Amino acid sequence: MSHSRDMVTDWQIKRPMLVDDIGGAVHSAYGTLPNMTYILNTGGTILYRASWTDERTIRMALDQILFERTQRRSGMRITPYYVEWLPQRVNDREAFVDGLLKIGDRAVEEFIAAVDHTSGEAAAKPMREWWARIQESRVTARTDD
Repeated sequence: MSHSRDMVTDWQIKRPMLVDDIGGAVHSAYGTLPNMTYILNTGGTILYRASWTDERTIRMALDQILFERTQRRSGMRITPYYVEWLPQRVNDREAFVDGLLKIGDRAVEEFIAAVDHTSGEAAAKPMREWWARIQESRVTARTDD
C-alpha cells in the first residue's frame, strides 16, 4: 500500500488508486498491460477499455456514459455502437519504468514483458538494456561495499 501512496504522490495522480492483491489477480484477469483502464457498468459489461490511462480520454468516456444515462432515463431509446480510435500520447517509457523501480523489480519486469508482448522486441529492447544496466550497477555496488 505504501508503494501505491508513493506513486500517487510522485506522479501527482488525482484519481483513486485501486490496489490489486499481491498475486495480481485483477491485473491478470483483464490483461497484463501496466496502466490500462476499464470502465464497467453495474452488470460488469465493459463500457470503456484503454491500454493506457489518460485523464482526458477517460473524462470524455465518462461524459458520454453520463449523457447516455440521462437520455435513457428521459425515455429515449439508445443503442450501442462500436468505435475504434487510436489517440496518441507522450511516451517516456524510461521515466515511467524508473518510477516503477520504486515499486519493485517485479513491476519493472512485468512492464517490460507487457511492452514486448504488445509492441514487440524492438520496443522492449532499450528497456531491457536499461534494466540490465540497473541490475549490473546493483551488483557492482554490492561488491564495492
